[in-house]
Order: sequence, then C-alpha cells, then structure tokens
Amino acid sequence: MPDVALVDPELTLTLPRHITTACGLDAVSQLIESYTSTKANVSIDALALKALSHASESLLPLALGQSNDISLREKMSWTALVSGIELSRSGLGAVHGIAGPLGGLCPVPHGIACGKLLFPVMSFVIKKIIEEKNTAAQKRFADIGKVFTGNAGGDDVFYCRQFLEVLDKWTRMLKLPQLSRFGMTALHMGKIIELSDSKNSPAILSPEEMKIILEVVR
Repeated sequence: MPDVALVDPELTLTLPRHITTACGLDAVSQLIESYTSTKANVSIDALALKALSHASESLLPLALGQSNDISLREKMSWTALVSGIELSRSGLGAVHGIAGPLGGLCPVPHGIACGKLLFPVMSFVIKKIIEEKNTAAQKRFADIGKVFTGNAGGDDVFYCRQFLEVLDKWTRMLKLPQLSRFGMTALHMGKIIELSDSKNSPAILSPEEMKIILEVVR
C-alpha cells in the first residue's frame, strides 16, 4: 500500500474523451457498489454520497465536450479517489463480479465493461431487492437516487427507480459501444458466467440472469 497518493486534477486535462469516460464510469460503479454493498461502511457514507453528487455533476459534461474545465476535473478526481477508499473498506458487487472475468477473457477496457454492465445489472438488483422486501438495501439505493435527482418526497422504491432512470440516461447519452467491438462473442459467455459472482451485492444474480445481461451488452 502506498504511503501517499497525490491526486492532481491538472494531470487529467489532456486525457482523451474515451479514457475520461471509461475511468469515470469505473469510479461511479465502484462508488455505487461499495455504498450498497452488504459490507457497507457507515463511517464513510457521507464521503460516498458527496462523491456521487460530484460524479452526477461532472461525468456527462466531461465526456461530452467540457474536458478542459478544471472544476469538473477536480470533482471527478475527488470521485475517483473516494471510490478507491470506499471499495477498500466495503468491497464491490455484481458489476465488478462480471467485469473482472469478462476483461480477463476479452480485451474490453475495464471502465467500458463496467459502464455497459451498470444499468442492466442494477436493473436486476433493484427488481430483486424490491421483490424480496429488502428495505435496508432499498434505502441505500434510494439515497443515491436522491443525490442524482433531488429529494422530492417520494418513498424508497420511487428513488430506486429514479436511480435506474439516471443510469439509463447516462448509458444512452454516452453511446458506449457494444462489447462485440472488442472481440466478445457468444462463445465467451459460458466461461464468463462460470467465473463471475455477485461479490457483496445485496441481490445475488443467477447464471440465467447473467446470461441475459451479457446478451444485452454484447
């Protein structure tokens, strides 16, 4: 482990758009999964939510044309830093549980894999925690939904769905490529599923659900 980490947003100003987008999506995925992890660490909840707020303000503008805005780079650098702290304390979930094996078998950039998986994986997770009446998990996803959309007085299920709507919007606006562009084929899917797991997700994905998700992103 390093003794010191120096995070300088100015060093990110020359990052190409596709790397900015991929790294930003990885950081956002890490924050979402660690905040909603079954091992979530309440002592850093406030940090995670603040970082997610920064991500919601900076990810799309940076990816869609404002890459030279140092204030946006500062917000995304903070987001990435906190995401690393969070995952080291709380672990990750099914997005990374699938993205790891996927990236090991196909030359898919890790952030793109996470970005493509985020909405379909979270759609299954939200559906299951609502069906299973997992109110603790619902509250955590609702917290993120409120950060993304503002608190208008709805219940937790409402904000869980708002959370998904934002992820869907980001996926469409960022126009992430299908993973077949990086060589992923139907022949890879069985091995990816065999090696994948849900890690610390509050809902466990079945092999059948993972197959549906992989079909969507392929």
